[in-house]
Amino acid sequence: MTFSYASYPNIPYVYGNLLPGGWANFSGQTHVFTLDPDDYCFNPGMQLNGNALFQLSQVGAGGFGFNMQMPDQAVVDQMAKSILAPIANDHANQNIRSCDAVIENAKTQLQGIIDNEKTSAEDKAKAQELITKLEEQEAKLKELKENQENLTPDEAHAKSEEIKKAITDILKEAKTIGQTQEAEQAEQSEQAQDSEQAQDSEQAQPQRERQGARLDAAREALALSDAFHDAVNYTWGTDDEKFDQVCEALNEDNITDTMNQYQKSYGVSFMEDFMWDADYSQKRDYGKKIARTLRNKAEDLGIMDQCREEFAKIFKELDSKAWVNNDIYEEFDSVIAKITKAQAQQEE
Repeated sequence: MTFSYASYPNIPYVYGNLLPGGWANFSGQTHVFTLDPDDYCFNPGMQLNGNALFQLSQVGAGGFGFNMQMPDQAVVDQMAKSILAPIANDHANQNIRSCDAVIENAKTQLQGIIDNEKTSAEDKAKAQELITKLEEQEAKLKELKENQENLTPDEAHAKSEEIKKAITDILKEAKTIGQTQEAEQAEQSEQAQDSEQAQDSEQAQPQRERQGARLDAAREALALSDAFHDAVNYTWGTDDEKFDQVCEALNEDNITDTMNQYQKSYGVSFMEDFMWDADYSQKRDYGKKIARTLRNKAEDLGIMDQCREEFAKIFKELDSKAWVNNDIYEEFDSVIAKITKAQAQQEE
């Protein structure tokens, strides 16, 4: 009897009467199948044409039909064993090959620990003990390989699993070698590091404070740039309340960080969006506030002479009685770039 490849998984379930199913024989193979719940309402069957029925009757087939007789349980058990035996045998062989490689590799590593001059006497003794245990399992593995033909596949598989578990336990013990020594070294290193950090604490404190201040400034700049972007982009028209809140919050400490962060996050100038979304009073009032804040920073950095021409154009435009040219944002951007460069040079 030859089974189709797809039939093997179904055999124990169908012949064992565990799932609804059946079997049929065509094309020289036995096909074993289970029934999907969706098919329970259908009456399975097969129709042969006249030519096929005639040929079957010629060889004494005596007609055609389904034989749904279930074999007895002993036949089912024997069939299941014959199918599962090669699988168990393959697993046993895989375990044997795997255990051989693991034992060899583990013995090499343990011997390396023993040969290392820095290994303590206690750890060397433990490593030698584990090598002895591995050799015991190696002997059991050799005996299994020599007597495998005298064992059933299930027995060989069970013994290989037992050896595999014993080797796994030995490897777990091997991982503990050197942990006491490493823990002592780690503790000594930690104590030395704590002492060194205590000595440097007074010098490191100002640096940590500066780093903390820069981090806080960066977070504030990110929050203000995001809020301004929401005010000018995520509503019909402009969210004037949020727009005004951001402009009120700008000061000498955060103005350049906020505008540079806006450019970095959204790829457009803060002042360009400001000029195109602000109404006349916002351009006049907040535009002057921003310009004066930038002017104060330029004075503090000693670069006012470099920015004088831009500021002259900015204040002249913002003093206009009729309307303010939006292109003045370019002068703001020029001043911001110069202030940013001067701040970076100063920090260096």
